[in-house]
Amino acid sequence: MYLTPDGAENEVYLLCFFSITESRYKSPLDAFIKTIKSEGPLGIFKGTTASWMRLGPGITLYFIIYEKVRWLFGVAPI
Repeated sequence: MYLTPDGAENEVYLLCFFSITESRYKSPLDAFIKTIKSEGPLGIFKGTTASWMRLGPGITLYFIIYEKVRWLFGVAPI
C-alpha cells in the first residue's frame, strides 16, 4: 500500500509517480525511433489536429484584438 503526502491512498498519485520513475524511452531520439517503428511516420503528428482545434480559436482571437488595438492607437496594420 502506498500513501500520498496527506496520508490517503490515491491511484492518480501512484500513476503519476510511477510514470515519472519508469520511462519507456531512454532519450528523445529513442522515443522518435520507437514511434516511427511502431506507428509509422504519421505517428509523429498524432494529436496535431486536436492541438490546432484547441489553440486555433484563441490565436485567431488574439490577432483580431491585437489589430483592433493597433487601429485604435493609430498604428498602421501589419
